[in-house]
Amino acid sequence: MNFQINGIVFDWISTLADKRRKLYSSAKEVLYYLSRKGYNNLTIVTLSKAPASRRRVIANSGIIKLFKTISIVRTRKTEHYNIVMQQLKSKLAETLIVGNNFQDIEIGNTLGCITSWIDRGNYPKYEPKETEEPDFVIHSLSDLLEILPEKKTSLFAYNFYSIPMP
Repeated sequence: MNFQINGIVFDWISTLADKRRKLYSSAKEVLYYLSRKGYNNLTIVTLSKAPASRRRVIANSGIIKLFKTISIVRTRKTEHYNIVMQQLKSKLAETLIVGNNFQDIEIGNTLGCITSWIDRGNYPKYEPKETEEPDFVIHSLSDLLEILPEKKTSLFAYNFYSIPMP
């Protein structure tokens, strides 16, 4: 599969953090790695009935500066993701949605995004509907690094030389 990624949308619970809202051990390392590799168009879309509490938890996680936006919503709706894509200025076909929930995957597929489902064993007997089939299945956030294409960066970022003036 040949594709380009200009934006990545992450779910929070069971994607970046466990059910107790603690970051998975690899999350910080993977997110900083993505940032160093030029994947700077990152966002979180998370479901919560207590948005202020969720905002505090994410703010205290040490990764908030890596995200352009963080959207805390009460229900998963396509419109929320559309707003996020506009904020990211990312084309739908160049946006990766990463989540552990089949609703995230279905919304991504409906919008025409690239989707990656993290199978953490939460749905052992669930058979996804055709609209919920992800483009990729990974088992940890670290696996994401294996499926992302190498980011093309400007030569100017690496080949700038300072010439001393006489």
